[in-house]
Amino acid sequence: MANYYTMFSVKVECVSKKACDFLEALAENGEENESAYEYERQGDKSIWFHSEYNAPEAVATIISTYQEHYPKADLVVIEWSASCSSPRLDAYGGGVVVIYKGKQYWMSTYEWAFSKLEELGYRKTGNTPK
Repeated sequence: MANYYTMFSVKVECVSKKACDFLEALAENGEENESAYEYERQGDKSIWFHSEYNAPEAVATIISTYQEHYPKADLVVIEWSASCSSPRLDAYGGGVVVIYKGKQYWMSTYEWAFSKLEELGYRKTGNTPK
């Protein structure tokens, strides 16, 4: 039986110790933290979020809430990968979410690939890119 993985890892730099305390409280008390992610406080001003099995939606929501409360917080970029322990046609990919001023901007590798194919003029009729 194949095991599917969605992995991500991101370190969030906080604007202050108080802001980091707030972010840590969000991480600890998040309703979605049913082992969706793990986190580790790294000193007074940063927290490392990571997961081997889940997509980053819960962490993106936590970071969005943090940024809404601390408008001077820097943007955060989370990249994730999707993989499998055995070769499968549907098991590989990934994506990125940019979190800026509390808003989330998502794109998967699948979306990027089809956007690029369209830009290159590829059509399903078998034409090769121009």
